[in-house]
Amino acid sequence: MFYILVVIVAVSFLAGCSREDDAIQATLDNAERLMEDAPDSALALMESIDPASLKTDRGRALHALLLTRARYKNYIDETDDSLINIAVNYFTANGDEHRFMMALFQKGYICNNAQKRGEAVINYLEAEKLAVKLNDYLYAGLSNREIAEIYNTTYNCVENLKYAQRSYDYFWEVGDREYILWATLILAAAHSNNGNYRKCEEMAKMVVDTAIVMKNDEFYCEAMKLMANSYYAQTKYEKAIECFNKIEAKNPDFLSQQDYSNWGTILVEQNRIKEALSLFKGHQPKDSLKPFVPYQLYLSLNDSANAFEALKREYLNTYDLFCTSIEQSVTSILANHNEAEGKMHAVQIAQMRRVVLFILIIAVLIIVIIVLLYRIRTKLQKQRLKEQIIALEGLSNSFELLMKQNGKQKELIDNMFGDAFHDMNRLCMVYHEYKGSSKELLKMGMEAKR
Repeated sequence: MFYILVVIVAVSFLAGCSREDDAIQATLDNAERLMEDAPDSALALMESIDPASLKTDRGRALHALLLTRARYKNYIDETDDSLINIAVNYFTANGDEHRFMMALFQKGYICNNAQKRGEAVINYLEAEKLAVKLNDYLYAGLSNREIAEIYNTTYNCVENLKYAQRSYDYFWEVGDREYILWATLILAAAHSNNGNYRKCEEMAKMVVDTAIVMKNDEFYCEAMKLMANSYYAQTKYEKAIECFNKIEAKNPDFLSQQDYSNWGTILVEQNRIKEALSLFKGHQPKDSLKPFVPYQLYLSLNDSANAFEALKREYLNTYDLFCTSIEQSVTSILANHNEAEGKMHAVQIAQMRRVVLFILIIAVLIIVIIVLLYRIRTKLQKQRLKEQIIALEGLSNSFELLMKQNGKQKELIDNMFGDAFHDMNRLCMVYHEYKGSSKELLKMGMEAKR
């Protein structure tokens, strides 16, 4: 009885350790359910869970994934990938490809925040592969959108356009209007970066028209900014100023420091110095601690000292951005990743070739065995046929011998019957000649038979 109780206690303990408490599991399920529609509520639920209370590897991995996603959905930028690595490592071996895909995407985002852009691109590409396999074109589009932004930041215009186009194509598969509009803006910017300003303006104008119908100021202002900067790059200054004025009238918060700098530079180029001064004095950008006045403005006022300081500030700002963007070479890291993948692919091909060769050898051996068995069977059949022919020849000879013996017997019987028939004939003739009675005829027949 004691041993039975020990077994029951042990089984109960193991069962309790193999799954999470019902309350914790319910919290995880609710957070996952609320993630898209109410990410703030999902974050609150995830932060209410004490990681120390999680009992299983699956529970810890799911907690890591959902907490990271909730922070991402609430625009909380993380740079430490230790938490998301728990989810990546678990779902890699677990076989849950959908959660593994999301974990890779979240790790890519965290690596990008940490300026580890090469690693970010690798994770996004792996996430895209799984997303396509699972027909999840939303995450395929999101992964390519993030890669496009990384290449935009690192001034790789060709790759920027490539991944912006892929993102655009995936979002069209999804069919969500807002995702399509964002992808259109990113693709328009990529065309502008590559010098295709007409295509940029065409796509931005489409977003503007849609935003007016939707009454969406964000899409409207972002598309207008693209058009303004495209006109500025082409020295179509009046059109650029018109776009900047429309953005300011709609919502000036969408104008960045660089946008005001471009606007002011256009006014200086047109010798509209007073307007430029008024612009910089009256419109302090939200994302800048001090006005970013272009050096051309000071030059036009013959203020060489401030012109030098402004030029120096612009140079240092550009230099910082450039150094930050190329702090880690995305191209070289991605090339190393592709090289490693190529080597792995070569190993897989070599293994596949060995498997195919082994299968071919086995197939040849099987064919040889089948041919040998067929030849042995054919030989045995011929031998049996030969034996049967010999047996038939013996039977034929025996039959011929019997036929000869039967022929002699037949001849003797025929002779006997012939003699008897001859006697009967003769008796019949005597009967007809002497006109005997039937009794006499029968008597004569009986005598003839004896």
